[in-house]
Amino acid sequence: SIVVQITPRTETSVGEPITSPSIVVKNGLHRVSDVKFLSSVYPDNKDIVLTWIFKDFEIQQIGDIDETAQFDQTNVKWYSRNPGEIDFTLVYSYNDIDNSLQEVFFVEEYRGNIATVINPNSTNSIISKNILFKGKEFYAVITPYDTIDKGPEIISSTITITSSIN
Repeated sequence: SIVVQITPRTETSVGEPITSPSIVVKNGLHRVSDVKFLSSVYPDNKDIVLTWIFKDFEIQQIGDIDETAQFDQTNVKWYSRNPGEIDFTLVYSYNDIDNSLQEVFFVEEYRGNIATVINPNSTNSIISKNILFKGKEFYAVITPYDTIDKGPEIISSTITITSSIN
């Protein structure tokens, strides 16, 4: 909550302080937008790269001004429409908001046909070309999260892995 206290002063006197009513500030709605794949064609020798823009007023405009510090912890869930019989692992890297490649990789085992990745302060998610096979189809569900509330989910389009380009 926010309270303002005003004490009137002149050069020679100080008045009685006046306090405003307390106002509760609610967490602003955060969103992801412009969700898109970097390419419209994905052969099995090319990483899948999904990008988006994260928007949150408190994080981007206000910053850390109180004890409720917030951070971009956007979640990405990758789905395969046709998982088949092959078990595989998602090797994950991302670029942060300054477009710097993060060297810490998250590795998540696929359980059935889903992997969940938390993207701290990131603007993209990558599936390594090492796990792609012709005919596989992928899409992602992106959920903005600012460590307080989850925003509305966005579902990407579906991409199909084509044959290798020689």
